[in-house]
Amino acid sequence: MRFSGRPASNVADKYLDTVDFRADFGTMLSLEAVWSFAPFTLMAEHIQGWVDAPESGDPNFSGSYLTASWVVTGESRPYLRTAGYSGGIVPTRRFGAVELVGRYGYVDLADGPIDGGVLGHWYFGVNWWTSAQWKIGVS
Repeated sequence: MRFSGRPASNVADKYLDTVDFRADFGTMLSLEAVWSFAPFTLMAEHIQGWVDAPESGDPNFSGSYLTASWVVTGESRPYLRTAGYSGGIVPTRRFGAVELVGRYGYVDLADGPIDGGVLGHWYFGVNWWTSAQWKIGVS
């Protein structure tokens, strides 16, 4: 089995990596929450993993994040009940909508003899939603 991760990017190098280790199976539990009130949104998730790997002391791994956003132009982020997550901003102004975003994430892939690393990282960005289909982001 192997766990690895990148810091909120699919093109960055892997910052965390347990490398391969012998395991029988793993169990993951993920809890998510979304709170939205007018132009403010909070999103959080925690993932806990338990691995049945007797040779490695049956390690536990975890990861969490908290994201806060504010749509400066006043639009709200819709919750898509059929999909189970928050959708994109739909601008109501001619020149689009501006969103400020902050996020903190933490991943711990170190337990017992397995040291895949620990990473805590902050992320700040500005999104310009030009339409319901197009967004330009800078972080």
